[in-house]
Amino acid sequence: MAQFPASDAKFQFRLKDPGTETVVAICNATGTEADGIKHDFKTRQFTELGNYRDFLTRQIVVEGAEKIAAAQLGQQGVSGEGAPGTPKSDILSRTAIKLTVK
Repeated sequence: MAQFPASDAKFQFRLKDPGTETVVAICNATGTEADGIKHDFKTRQFTELGNYRDFLTRQIVVEGAEKIAAAQLGQQGVSGEGAPGTPKSDILSRTAIKLTVK
């Protein structure tokens, strides 16, 4: 069994209640925010979101409304190349680990 963080790590990871927790890590190669998460690494190494599934559900609703509005604007006009503009995609990497809190 692995220990997180390692005994020589420069940070502590504290969880209040015993049980199983899932930690999700997201890396965005473009350096912009991912999933609407805004980090402040000057004050904290980790960003607490609460229940990640609930957080994503809220994001999906907001993002859905924004994409519908953008599509409607795109149908009204076209870019200089004669086609609706397509936003650039971010390059994202994600992983999740489950921790047993004792």
